[in-house]
Amino acid sequence: MAGGARGRSVGAMNQHSLTLRSTQALLALMGTVVCFGSIYFSAIAPPVDVDALGWAVGAWALAMAVAMLAAAVRLPSGERVRVFAIRLLALHVVFGIVKVLGYDEPEAGLFIGFDLAVIALLARLGRLPRTAAAQAA
Repeated sequence: MAGGARGRSVGAMNQHSLTLRSTQALLALMGTVVCFGSIYFSAIAPPVDVDALGWAVGAWALAMAVAMLAAAVRLPSGERVRVFAIRLLALHVVFGIVKVLGYDEPEAGLFIGFDLAVIALLARLGRLPRTAAAQAA
């Protein structure tokens, strides 16, 4: 990626911009996977009959997924969105614990680990200094 007058390259990105874009991508990926899973396993091909509690858990997952996608897009807008995303992912960790303990789905542990990694990136993002170039990005 040759950088022209307005072009950028990964080498020219500072730590803040690189962390921001990586975190946005991972948060959007998590939101997309959770959105797909909530729709697929609730409505399209549920592994068991879905009762009222199952629909509530599916709605909880869908609401978090939509919020993750919105937070990923709005993450560059500032501190409030970063804190919101941390709290949202912490709630998703609780969701994962419910899935592991209540639904006997140990594979939810992978999502918990992913949540914790993105929370760590969001925390790092809050500690990195924003430069003029990062603020313009």
